[in-house]
Amino acid sequence: MLQMTATCSRVDRVEGAVTLTVQPKAKFHIEQEKKKKKKKKKKKKKKKKKKKKKKKKKKKKKASLHPLHPLSFTQPGLPPFSPSSLIVPLPS
Repeated sequence: MLQMTATCSRVDRVEGAVTLTVQPKAKFHIEQEKKKKKKKKKKKKKKKKKKKKKKKKKKKKKASLHPLHPLSFTQPGLPPFSPSSLIVPLPS
């Protein structure tokens, strides 16, 4: 903020008129709000320990049967599959 203080230096009386000459005394009252800048402390990076990855045991896949494979037609409780059972005699 700038404060100006005026002081009257002299008074001239000429023909009944009063003139004031003002010499400004400039008082610079500058308030600088110094905001304290907080220095950011650099955090030391902690070295992360590498976790050992556990090897997953691969499950052996059962051999998938082809959909037309004879064993794919068998179900528990049914007689074993025979290709001759697919042959149906035509009614004559």
